Amino acid sequence: MHKVLITGGSGFIGSRLVMELARHDDVALRVALHKRPMPKDALRAAMDGGAEFVARDLCEMYQCQEVMAGIDTVFHCAAVTSGAQVMRDRPLEHVTGNLVMNANLMEAAAAAGVTKFIFLSSCSVYPEHTDLQAECRGLEGKVSYPYRWVGEMKRAAERFGKTYAKDGMLRFAAVRPGNVYGPGMNAGEGAHMIPALIRRVEEGEDPLVVWGSKHVLRDYVYVGDLVAGLALVCDLLDDMAYVTLNIASGKIRAVEEVVDAITWACGKSPQVIYDITKPMTAVALMPDISLAKSLGYWARTDLWDGLKGMVEWYRENGF
Repeated sequence: MHKVLITGGSGFIGSRLVMELARHDDVALRVALHKRPMPKDALRAAMDGGAEFVARDLCEMYQCQEVMAGIDTVFHCAAVTSGAQVMRDRPLEHVTGNLVMNANLMEAAAAAGVTKFIFLSSCSVYPEHTDLQAECRGLEGKVSYPYRWVGEMKRAAERFGKTYAKDGMLRFAAVRPGNVYGPGMNAGEGAHMIPALIRRVEEGEDPLVVWGSKHVLRDYVYVGDLVAGLALVCDLLDDMAYVTLNIASGKIRAVEEVVDAITWACGKSPQVIYDITKPMTAVALMPDISLAKSLGYWARTDLWDGLKGMVEWYRENGF
């Protein structure tokens, strides 16, 4: 029986990973929660799969030591996150708590004899760019504004993990996903762009005001594809001590196309206004997934299909 810990089990990515791993009879799953309850669908799946739930503050070392007991593999999905305005106005909210939690978990995992540690990093580690970014560029140059604080925090965690791997204390993987979307995302206070826009379109907002430029470029990856990528990375650590991998869709899209796809999925046609005076993030974040594809990864969900399913999920489950 493979004993797996998922941190951030009540978060969007963590909860979808719980739903996938709970289906496997050869996995004994431990789910670390903090303040938020798990989404109902993920909670049902976890309970059906016999998962163990632990409520812990992972900024406390002794609590990290407790959750690591008997664990073989860690998927570290917990993080303090927010949107563009918080990153601009209060960037340090991303730093201290995440640095402490990341360092505590790696130290506790190594001390407990954990074999594999998969860290959910971010494409915010990349320097300012106008072309596709291969993994080797993640620790080079100056992080794009306004990601400088969160990007350097993620870089620090990756460097910690690489050092643990070099010293033979952990097998470590850093996964840098594209912009993740899919069913189950928070569409309330603090919501990211896609769920926030879906809610506003569904509620009939017209005109629809979108913050920032319509030309901002991103790679949007469906959460199911990211979960498949995380499973692939876990398997890669059977034969590798350290790996960094971009997991995304392989298609770069402008915000304008995403907004068009959302209004289409909702079956509505509001007037769209782009307010470039509002806070926005980097003009481009474009991960290169060539390495992931060479190792067997392939994104299966097209953006338009994924958004259609996301809208249907909200209509069935509410916002």
